[in-house]
Amino acid sequence: MYLSTLLTATLLPLFTSKTTASPLLEKRQTIDPPARYYLRTQTVNGPHEDTGTNKTDLWLYSHHTGAGLGDAGLSSNQSWAWEGYLNGSQQLFTYEDNEVGPWPLAVGYGPYQQWNPVTISIAAESSTGQGFFFNSSGLQFNQSIGGWLACDWWHGVPQLFQLNGYSYGPLPSSCSKVQLLPVAI
Repeated sequence: MYLSTLLTATLLPLFTSKTTASPLLEKRQTIDPPARYYLRTQTVNGPHEDTGTNKTDLWLYSHHTGAGLGDAGLSSNQSWAWEGYLNGSQQLFTYEDNEVGPWPLAVGYGPYQQWNPVTISIAAESSTGQGFFFNSSGLQFNQSIGGWLACDWWHGVPQLFQLNGYSYGPLPSSCSKVQLLPVAI
């Protein structure tokens, strides 16, 4: 009985209040991005969220790792940015003079990891149905509660990762939490 009363008192306001939206519902409110856009980073400057590296104004592209394969790389050079568009709930990319595509954005899964790899690969079948959407904070991954992370990593360029919401200690000093904001083409 106590548990039932507690759940009702906790959950009922989420579904009945029209004046005060819960943080969970606010995160799900979607906005329409431009038809075609580049994704640019903006560092999240909250307490304990920026570890000291400036990862603002970096442009998302696919860093080549093999035939049709790429990790989500970030560059300060806008001419490297890949053109993105949202197709339903799939984040797709194209790039100039390439007849192959579209290239889906995919978030990998790593059990018991603090963050997950992100790829932009022609062979990224795992992206099907993952679900991406935009809200006032930019591109969101449907299964994420942690947001995005930009780190200087093993390719010699900043890379994009997805924070899974689990904390296993401090983030590396080469990383910053970021938002991915659309810039209309």
